[in-house]
Amino acid sequence: MPFVNTEGNYFDGSLVCRGESFYPINYYAYYPYVENAVPSTTVSAILPSEQTAPFDESANYMVANIVSAKYDESDMPLVTFDFNNQLMSIVKVTVTNSDAEYAAQELLGVSMEATGGQTLAGHFQFDITSPTSAPLFSTTPAEVFTTVSSTFPEASRPTLGLNVPHSLYLLVNPITVPALKLVVKTTDYAFVVTTSTSTVFEKGKVVSLPVIDVKGKAPQRRIRQCVLWGDSITSNAGYPTSAQGILGPDWEVIGAGIGGDSPLGIAGRQGGIPLCLNMGFTIPASNTDPAVKIGVPYSTKNSSNASSPSSLGATSAQRYVANAGGRINPCVIKFKDGDQDVEIEGSVAYNASGWWDFTRTTSGAQVDVPAGATFLSYGARAYKDADVIVIYMGANGGYSGINNGYTALAAFYQQMKDYTTQKKAVIMGFHMGYIKFPNESEKTYWTTEYRDIMQDTFGSNFLDLKSEMTKVTGGTEVPEEKYAAAYNLLIETGRYTIGQAMTAADIDALSKGYWPQSFASTSNYSDVHFNTYGAKAMAILVKRKMKELGYLDY
Repeated sequence: MPFVNTEGNYFDGSLVCRGESFYPINYYAYYPYVENAVPSTTVSAILPSEQTAPFDESANYMVANIVSAKYDESDMPLVTFDFNNQLMSIVKVTVTNSDAEYAAQELLGVSMEATGGQTLAGHFQFDITSPTSAPLFSTTPAEVFTTVSSTFPEASRPTLGLNVPHSLYLLVNPITVPALKLVVKTTDYAFVVTTSTSTVFEKGKVVSLPVIDVKGKAPQRRIRQCVLWGDSITSNAGYPTSAQGILGPDWEVIGAGIGGDSPLGIAGRQGGIPLCLNMGFTIPASNTDPAVKIGVPYSTKNSSNASSPSSLGATSAQRYVANAGGRINPCVIKFKDGDQDVEIEGSVAYNASGWWDFTRTTSGAQVDVPAGATFLSYGARAYKDADVIVIYMGANGGYSGINNGYTALAAFYQQMKDYTTQKKAVIMGFHMGYIKFPNESEKTYWTTEYRDIMQDTFGSNFLDLKSEMTKVTGGTEVPEEKYAAAYNLLIETGRYTIGQAMTAADIDALSKGYWPQSFASTSNYSDVHFNTYGAKAMAILVKRKMKELGYLDY
């Protein structure tokens, strides 16, 4: 039964028996209480990988000594427990700073990784009848963590200052690790420290690591950018919102999805395949002069990836500026005047007659712009240096079910990846095998040929959404085991509660190559779009891929 601290070292709880025991019985106690634990001498618990600095008491699992005493309902004896058996090892990390440049930085916390892949936290079990026994951690990869972090609450973050020691503690699995990587996080920076010597984490002992002085450690940018490019699948507000929550405060997530956009439009907004303006016009000298008509955006490629300007049309022109996901303004019109590069910054607005109007940001000389000038969106300039880009596209623009279109589509993805400075990308594949809209013929999206082309082109950067969700684990007839990947995501997103049986609709959808019905925005398979749970599931899979690729590491 759970008990609570009432005063000093005294605890109150509820214990119901009948009458009086004639012989002493054993009393067991542990802390913290596991709310959903089944009454048993073996307790299943979770040591969190994200702990609260400077010391997280709620993660400090302890087992008391065994107390032998009688039970008397009318005259209960005082039962005294000694919580002197700590299950975990306590790692003390002390951070200081001797560089005036960092003195005003706030210390956010520290993370520690076992670089050899050893388990530092996660699911474990312990036996309350054997207080001195070591915790037994899970061997299932999804249930354990090789990284543990300790983070100060926002209201209590200390300032680094000069030569001031700041100590915080990490509770970890009592094991031996051959090497560690520690990351000290401050307001703007991440400082990485590695150890090459073996470290022994002893059960119930405090292990003090060498003091870390951030001076001389090469600082890295702490807050990194992840830009989510795509069409309507990525324009669901729940997708970037979920990705931001899942990736956490060390990441700035930018939503750049526009419903109905084609790969040429997406790559154009991103900069990988530049957009151009196929009419000539004159930009007035003053930024207060009337806006000038500049036409509609063209891609410099066509749908077969040939260098032949292809109009994106008035609909795209309207959507790009009407939706923040377009990442269009402020934009730049760029062209060559002899040997000189001319760039004029401004903003575009959609004209009801079906074109863009351009207004320059600052006044200057009147400029005659020739036909074919390059159009650079805000996103193409501001997010070229993004740490990671994530792309989903191809359902619009005639690429679904066209075999030779898959090759062009892969090339578009590649040009977007190559355009970025960091060259770090998650290439998302179709999540549906096929779809039939009302009053339309069936369209094929994902095929094995498509998968092979994308896999051959991008290797581990390819995130095959359909295969990840619909894969079958073994030949079991139990749906929750057969479709374990989907089932676990249904729980992780909060769509299912733990132990809930899969619905017939979800089982049917998975058997047909769809994502679960519970992730769809409609109930009759007439729409490829996600609801908020499906958007969160996609964000979870993106983070997993980023972790696999090492993008989450400093």
